[in-house]
Amino acid sequence: MGKTIESGWDQRGLPGALGSVISAVPSTIVRPVVLAAKASSNVLDGARNQLRPDARRDDIDKYKK
Repeated sequence: MGKTIESGWDQRGLPGALGSVISAVPSTIVRPVVLAAKASSNVLDGARNQLRPDARRDDIDKYKK
């Protein structure tokens, strides 16, 4: 991110640097949200599989085809 800000500053001054920071922020914010959602999904799937072992077998059979 530092090089992006420097190149924005070199090319367009303060507005370029601010634009570089703003364009880098969404990926910085979105990535942890996506990872947290994936982790939550894995935890819920694991809990479901512990409570109903046949559900995992059903999923495996369902997606084999």
